[in-house]
Amino acid sequence: MVGSFIQDDLATIFASSEFGEADGTVLWNGVEVEGAIFDNEGVEFQMGEGMSQIAEQPVLTAPSAQFNDSLADGDLFTIRGASYRLKNWLDDGTGVVEMMFEKVT
Repeated sequence: MVGSFIQDDLATIFASSEFGEADGTVLWNGVEVEGAIFDNEGVEFQMGEGMSQIAEQPVLTAPSAQFNDSLADGDLFTIRGASYRLKNWLDDGTGVVEMMFEKVT
């Protein structure tokens, strides 16, 4: 279990007044996620013979305590009004989980 001092630090980092998303902009299966950082960065993929392609990789980083070990492949998230399906996640053991998505069209 993560110590309370770390949870306090995470609350500050993920606050919407710092780096986090505004309240109500991240929903997990219809439930509001409080304190999360969303990034939809372009990632370069090598396609062979010198060719490359840029693809978006939506990533949400949040305090793992919000999910109570209940994340599952295919969970639906709404982030900034767009729909995403959870494809992979990593709980780093320090109270933070990083989730990777595919956009649902």
